[in-house]
Amino acid sequence: QIQSQRNYLPSLDTSTNKAKQQANTLHIGTHILSEINKDNPQTRYQLSSHLKTNTLELNDQAQIISYESYSPYGATTLIAGKNKTQVQQKRYRYTGKERDDSSGLYYY
Repeated sequence: QIQSQRNYLPSLDTSTNKAKQQANTLHIGTHILSEINKDNPQTRYQLSSHLKTNTLELNDQAQIISYESYSPYGATTLIAGKNKTQVQQKRYRYTGKERDDSSGLYYY
């Protein structure tokens, strides 16, 4: 029984979780475009400052989903969003790299 599946291609990754929800992520230079949950699609645009110390996440209507600020070593110093669920769905955080849920480490 497959609990979750993740496929990586250059600049693109797709994942499917236990509930059969699929997420597609496209890396465009330093920006990230994500589409989450095919049943109730949500597009997320993730924009970072030039130092990667602040990240702003927008939906397809240019409304703010979340804002996050980081310390020099990647700890979150401020996180804000519409609601807790929206913020928790964010997969790419400090440096725009994906965080492994099981180990807590970032993939480089």
